[in-house]
Amino acid sequence: MRGNMKRLRLEMKEISMDQKQIRTDQRDLREKLEHNNEQCVQLRQEMEVVAKQKARNQLLLNLTFRILKARQAGDFATAISFTRILRQVVQNRGANEGNASDDTKQEQNVTKV
Repeated sequence: MRGNMKRLRLEMKEISMDQKQIRTDQRDLREKLEHNNEQCVQLRQEMEVVAKQKARNQLLLNLTFRILKARQAGDFATAISFTRILRQVVQNRGANEGNASDDTKQEQNVTKV
């Protein structure tokens, strides 16, 4: 009987130590997951910034290309119109840094012209 009690106490101690280790591992895992989630949020924000910059650069390239095509075709009125839009986009860049919705609106206006 005493032997059984000692064995049970030892098993209970081992179980207790295992449970403590499990709690520690869970805490560590939770911290790692939180850190990964923070990194994901930061990466998404950085990707949004890159996408906005890409959209702005594409708009500038499209305008420049249209200006060149209009000049080659001898359509100087259209070239002047696109040049004004390009100038406006470049001037607004500092005021609206990172605002891709303005670029999208301007690009829609360019496709209409």
